[in-house]
Amino acid sequence: MTGTTAAPLRIGIVGLSATGGWASRSHVQALAGSDRFTLVGTCASTAESAAKAAAEYGLPVATSSPAALAADDRVDAVVVAVRVPLHEQVLLEVLPVGKPTFCEWPLAPDAGIAATLARLADEHGTPTAVGLQARHVPQVRMMKRLIGTGHIGRVLSARLIGDAGGWGTTTGSATAYTVDGSSGATMAAIPLGHTLDAVVDTLGRLDLGEVITTIDHPEVRVSDTGAVIRKSTPDQIAFVARTATGAVLTVHYQGGLSAGTTFLWEVRGTEGVLRLTGATGHLQFGAVTLRGARHGGELAELVPVAGLDLRGEGGGAAPASVVADQYAAWHDVLTGAVSPHPATVGFQHAATHHELIDEILRRGEGSG
Repeated sequence: MTGTTAAPLRIGIVGLSATGGWASRSHVQALAGSDRFTLVGTCASTAESAAKAAAEYGLPVATSSPAALAADDRVDAVVVAVRVPLHEQVLLEVLPVGKPTFCEWPLAPDAGIAATLARLADEHGTPTAVGLQARHVPQVRMMKRLIGTGHIGRVLSARLIGDAGGWGTTTGSATAYTVDGSSGATMAAIPLGHTLDAVVDTLGRLDLGEVITTIDHPEVRVSDTGAVIRKSTPDQIAFVARTATGAVLTVHYQGGLSAGTTFLWEVRGTEGVLRLTGATGHLQFGAVTLRGARHGGELAELVPVAGLDLRGEGGGAAPASVVADQYAAWHDVLTGAVSPHPATVGFQHAATHHELIDEILRRGEGSG
């Protein structure tokens, strides 16, 4: 991140554990390379686990109360990085304090709860941001810029294929809750939801056509216990749509592991094609390669220019580097600085995006 003379904003994370997890893999690493933020506090499910996390990361603030973390004078902003089913209760405690609040995506189990949280934030004047970081991936930013400048001419079509990795025939105890559709931590919301946000940001709003969803593996084995549980959320989602400019979009996400296509997002225009590929359907992790061709030429890799390259900003590899760029953008929004980064999106945007995910699932009911 670029230098700043202002004092760094002090961050408290709800959900930071001494034993690992998403917050330690991404947020801690991203903050470690920042001169705009500094990590000062943690909130965990118990006072004991909070104390262990504080000791692990050398933090002065430790509590088991989200409200207490938000109200602490040593904390300037709060990050919520717990499991999706816990977001609502945590945010009900944090948002009334009024401090800037960042919440991981999905914001809530459904659009209704997301809208309620967005209204609560507005009522208390709480600045918000949500962790839809796929739009911050440098190759996605370059793709959007090239399309916007007419590099491939008028966009005619786009196709998206994603291998979700999870949501197949097996799961672990730690992720077993994700096969329950009511949890909000579903394939539709997480890998597809993250990726679709980047698609909509790049190509414009979607007018949905036919949607097909199926649950091919209704029984899932928990690998570390041997238990068998029921899956109540789709493990295949396919649909067609029109973009805001009339281009045809086809999408197919599938659960489980495959030796086939793991991730493909291809955009074809009158003058050329752009193709984004990767080893996982989770675009938000940032592990992708962008290739392009014009006027019938061969595909060649397109490397993001220096202004879009995250190396050196977040001090590490994806996904921490993508989260680091999102932090930089959030800081620019909070301080009113002119930003080279895509703007962070808040809870109102999250509620709207949840509506798209919910609509896809509604249209797919009974199709399989």
